Amino acid sequence: MFIDYVTIMLIAAASGLLFAGIYIFKLEAPIESKMSWVYGFWMVGFIMLLTGLDMIFTWPLPGSYNIIFGEPSVWFGTLLIFLGFAIKAKSDLMPIALLSTAGGLINLVIAADVLIYGMTQSPVLAFIGFLTSGLGAFLVPFGIKSKAMRWIIAILLIIAAVVFAVTGFGAYYQHAKSFGNWVPLTMKGTK
Repeated sequence: MFIDYVTIMLIAAASGLLFAGIYIFKLEAPIESKMSWVYGFWMVGFIMLLTGLDMIFTWPLPGSYNIIFGEPSVWFGTLLIFLGFAIKAKSDLMPIALLSTAGGLINLVIAADVLIYGMTQSPVLAFIGFLTSGLGAFLVPFGIKSKAMRWIIAILLIIAAVVFAVTGFGAYYQHAKSFGNWVPLTMKGTK
């Protein structure tokens, strides 16, 4: 039996997508009202970066699941951390927005893979999550200047957040059941 932490990765992804979907409406707000968002981006980014790095180096999941969950987690986590730094420094957000497009493309490819290869326990739901997050992330640079585009991006990111949250909370339920009798190697054979 393998042990994984996809649960916290999914909830962190949902939180980060929700934060990004809401934050995009704050682009025209005074900088002072945006500073408190930095800490949320850093927190979620740190969880995603740390768990993603561990996943891509240790491969705790079967096969290519480590790629479809680990690598986007590293990209999105790093993006959120540096978004926090850019907001704190009152920098132009366009460079981060342009890097968002690469992560969006990654998720679009993963969306296709999930559907084609029937990956995850709910391929259609995972497809929708990766598709909407990918489209939203890809469109972010266009939302920097267009209020109408910000609405589209926010809707896509919030849909993705809901999908990953539903998947994540479902995984918590499933993990509580499936890992209920798991015993660490150090305790096997002891009473």
